[in-house]
Amino acid sequence: MASDNAHSTSTTAPQLQRLVNDRLGVLPNFFRLSPETPEITEKLWGFAQAAYLDNPLPSVFKERLFVHLSRFCTVRYCIARHTGFLIGLGRPADDKDAHAETVVDVVKLLRRPLPRGAELSARLLLCSTCPAPLSDMPTADTPMEDGLFALAGHVFLQTADTPACLDALERLLGTVRLQYLLLFLAFVRAAHYWTKVHPEIQFEDDIKQLLATHEALASCILDDPEASTDRITQSILDELPTLRQKADKAIGLLASIVDSSDDAIVSKTLEGVITSWNAGAERLFGYTAKEAIGQHISMIIPRDRLDEETSILCATAPR
Repeated sequence: MASDNAHSTSTTAPQLQRLVNDRLGVLPNFFRLSPETPEITEKLWGFAQAAYLDNPLPSVFKERLFVHLSRFCTVRYCIARHTGFLIGLGRPADDKDAHAETVVDVVKLLRRPLPRGAELSARLLLCSTCPAPLSDMPTADTPMEDGLFALAGHVFLQTADTPACLDALERLLGTVRLQYLLLFLAFVRAAHYWTKVHPEIQFEDDIKQLLATHEALASCILDDPEASTDRITQSILDELPTLRQKADKAIGLLASIVDSSDDAIVSKTLEGVITSWNAGAERLFGYTAKEAIGQHISMIIPRDRLDEETSILCATAPR
């Protein structure tokens, strides 16, 4: 009985397609799945409405962020379709009053790199010094939009900088708007996954025409290096600060072991210049580290053994 009631309240495929077309101005292939599973498409549409279309964040901000984040999806459907929305092939986030952006504007957005390292630090500094919370969301192509996109990008990709970016976003947006932003990011992530596991989702005719007409735009969408970034390499890059901290601790521990050893431990270059000198060496040879480091190792070699040291240095010298 429950299943009959559920069936009677579900939306038929033609009805759902009309709903999608009415809101987006086009019917994306994203919502044209197998007719055998109309209830799945309906649930996907429900998620899209809650997290994307009816999300109270500004429509153009959402659409531009959707395009920016879709650079990191290896499948090019989402970035192409939402680029189409931005330039007027459909409506950005169901906003009938949104002005279409120019191809030049969108190409500029598509070429905006994801800041890392010092460049991300500069965005974090900007976001930490501006008045907060923001009274209004930033408009397109402004430093604050760039800053928010940078923070959201790292949260979306879950890089090592995610905690700092989340803290900065909460300061700027407040708790409620941050949660709406995270809901939106969840839908973008789901949309990327959906296109990856459904390779039958192809570009619509209007998108094919767009890419065929605008070479620079097509190049940004189809040949974006961010989409082909080796995620393992990126993960390693993101983990480098943590790895460096661990290495520094290990080096510090090793240095303390060497320094506290009763044995004389000395290191030198291939040319024989002393580079380290522990307390044991000070006791054994009578020179302090300050006196020994930078001097030639021959200072502690007995005169009758100098020839041996010279032979060793000649054998190890770089050719």
